[in-house]
Formats: sequence, structure tokens, C-alpha cells
Amino acid sequence: MTAGPAHSMGDACDSEYAHTSSAAPFSATGSRPSAASMFPLLDTFIAVYEMGQFTIAADRLHVSQSTVSARIGVLERSVGSALFERHAKSDVTPTTAGRILYGTALAIGERWREGHSRIASAATNREPFLVSCSHTTSEVLIGGIVTELSDRLDAVEPTIAVSNSEDILDAVCVNNVQLGIVEKAVSGKAVTRRAIASDRLVLAGSPDGVWLLREPGSGVRYYTSLFLSVSHVVPDRQIVLRSNSAIVSCLAAGIGQSVISSRLVPEGIPSRDLGPDFVRSFYAITPVSGLSSRQREVCDAIIDRLRTGKD
Repeated sequence: MTAGPAHSMGDACDSEYAHTSSAAPFSATGSRPSAASMFPLLDTFIAVYEMGQFTIAADRLHVSQSTVSARIGVLERSVGSALFERHAKSDVTPTTAGRILYGTALAIGERWREGHSRIASAATNREPFLVSCSHTTSEVLIGGIVTELSDRLDAVEPTIAVSNSEDILDAVCVNNVQLGIVEKAVSGKAVTRRAIASDRLVLAGSPDGVWLLREPGSGVRYYTSLFLSVSHVVPDRQIVLRSNSAIVSCLAAGIGQSVISSRLVPEGIPSRDLGPDFVRSFYAITPVSGLSSRQREVCDAIIDRLRTGKD
């Protein structure tokens, strides 16, 4: 929670709490603050918790120290327990109850901000739009995706996530994702799949190095398993890394070998072509139904841009 909302609501609360003594006995059964008045109370509590002093918290919130003391007193009577232990020189430390309430207060603030953001989006008539990219596509195609989305921010509120191809398929099938960009020919009755680009895989790194593998379910892991099978290779040393960037970092440091996109091979690292069977396609997958006309229009625009290779 920010200090701004606490200030704007706190002024109205000063008269409400100024007459209340923080020395009053605790009672969990007493009158509780209204929902509307709770925000300045929690903002004040968070400030005291994080600053460790009433005086510094008052400066942060731009209110008087007496207002801070009054608000903490209201909270303490509401929960029926002391929230801070008072020490010399105005220092305070949270009690067990204070530590519990701090986590709760942060969660309430986060829910409030989320709700406020959703209301603001609805007011501007922007629709949510989630793109989920596989690891390789997030690195080699992200420029085109972001460029197209940046031109359409008046229509949609975009988010870009990264996952493996199988998980993206599952999310698109149930309309949790509006557009999936994958590196594996996944399919399902609830999705439409379109090829958007090609990608050449190579074997990069030291031939005698440890095998660096992606996790099962990823597109690269599928082709790595295919290569090992047709080459009759059984790795005696292998490490699973859950991101391409981690594998690329290892290769760049001269560690290991891996099947990766030719576009991601670090400069100066040897690689060899694996032939036509290891030229794959990147795909866009979208829900068959459930997209608004605006969301479908944005999907089509991104797919067209990626197919033409525009950055």
C-alpha cells in the first residue's frame, strides 16, 4: 500500500480517532472500524512496522504523531492485542500479533490494487490479453510480439508469460491464455494451430561435455530425445535446466553440450548442423471459441507480423 491513499483518507479520520486513547484496554469484542476507515489504519500500521518508530512513520505518511498513535490504538483494540512493544527513544518492535497482521495487511493492499487495476481497465474498455510463449520463442520472437502489442494498448491490457509447450496448450484449451506461441506441434480439439516460422536446431558445445537437457514437456527436450535416439547415444552425464538462457549461459562459459536453436548459439561456441529432420516450425495456437472479436483481431495481427518476420 502506498502512502498516498492513507494521506487522503487519513485527514478525514483524524477527528474520528483523535479523542481515542491508545492506552485503553484491549477488547476484541468492542466496536470495530468500518471498512472505509480501515485503509488509513492499515497504511499507518505498515508504516510503523517498516519504519520501527511512530515519529518516522508520521513523517512518511505526512500526518501528526498523535494521529499515528491514535490509529494504532484503534487497531490494537479491534484485534484485542498489542501490535507493538514500545521501547526507549520511541523505538517499537512488532509482537506476534503484529507480525501476523503485517502479512494480512500486505495481502489486503495487493488485492485492493488488483481490483483497482481491473476497474480502471474496465473503465477504459481494455480487454485482458495473455500471450504465453515457449522458452525459445520468447527469446527469438519476442520483439515482434511486443511491437504489435505496443500498437494496441488502447484496446487490450497485455501480459506475456513463459512456459513449456505442453503447459501452454493446456492453458489455451481452457481459455486461460488468448495466444500461445510454441515450438512443438502440440494440438487439441479446442485450439487452432498455425505455423508462423521455422527454426534450425544444432548440437552446440563441447562433444565431451556433460549433456545439458531441458525438462520433459519442452519442445527442445523432444528434439534432444529424438537426436539421442537416432544417434544411439545414451548420456552418462546429464543435467536438467528449466530454461534456455541457463543452457546458453553454460555453453558460453564452455560448459557442456546441448541441442538448441541455431539462433541462440553463443558467439565462438562450436556447433554442427543436425540435418533436415531437425528443422522445426514455431506455431501459434489460439482457442477455437471464447475470444472476443477484439482479442481475435490482436491474435491475427501478431501472427501476421511473426509470419512476415518483422521485428
